[in-house]
Amino acid sequence: MNPFKGMGVINLTPNSFSDGNIHLNEATLSHTLKEWQSLGVDALDIGAESTAPFNEGISADEEWRRLEKHWLPQALKLDPNSCPLLSFDTYHIEVAYRLLKWHKERGFTRLLWNDVSGQLDQDVIDLLLEFESAHYCFCHNEAPSREECQNHMSYLFEGDPLPRIANFFQKRLSRALKKIPKNRLWLDPCLGFSKNFTQNEAILLRFEELIQAFPGHPFVLGMSRKSFLRQRVSMALGYEVQPPESIELSEYLQMAHLLRIGPFLQHHSDIWCRLHRVKLLGLANNFLHLGRRDPKTL
Repeated sequence: MNPFKGMGVINLTPNSFSDGNIHLNEATLSHTLKEWQSLGVDALDIGAESTAPFNEGISADEEWRRLEKHWLPQALKLDPNSCPLLSFDTYHIEVAYRLLKWHKERGFTRLLWNDVSGQLDQDVIDLLLEFESAHYCFCHNEAPSREECQNHMSYLFEGDPLPRIANFFQKRLSRALKKIPKNRLWLDPCLGFSKNFTQNEAILLRFEELIQAFPGHPFVLGMSRKSFLRQRVSMALGYEVQPPESIELSEYLQMAHLLRIGPFLQHHSDIWCRLHRVKLLGLANNFLHLGRRDPKTL
């Protein structure tokens, strides 16, 4: 069994730093979907709004317009019985509802709402009760409301992030767990949201602590192309490394982190990694399998 499951990121945005607007091109998007399915990607994470702090938020109507134009025609080409799990990255509850309803009506059953707002409220619980097969990813974000989600870096906190995140999850999960089973409530420490450089690194280096604190919950780890990894690259080399080199080198750091925590995750089958380059996860899993083999067989 692979320690990690891969979640390929599909940005349908004109302003995402990580991949620009490449998937607004129909041919490119179709090629990416076919390539990733051939590589055996476990999930696709589709988003139509960049939540990077330097970008302006968009309305739910604009987000739906992008999805309707670029994603829904591609979804019609997928086989609901064999395609990867579909994850929808939106903090607009009305967009999440429309996506879940549209896909359910067309036979898709493996669906996830990836909600970076940090607002696990009664509206979310009601939605999950209506769509009984859908899963929900609950993210740590200190912004006080969905409307403030885009301004998450205005809500930084001080100190050790691990106890803070654990307390955040525990308080807000208690009501949801009365009606929704653990395996439908995924958790994501949400690297880069309401956190500084030191806190992001602490979460990565102690990720195992969070997993142990919440047994039975699937976890998402989204470090791919995050700015704090690019910052670490520049710090390690002693000069400011610019894109695209900084992005490429940050992916080596990502691989190193995956290899470090991989052995711990042998008995945790529900760890999902958000990636812009799915092949990296295949390489990491391959190395980890080699490490578990009897040396005499190598």
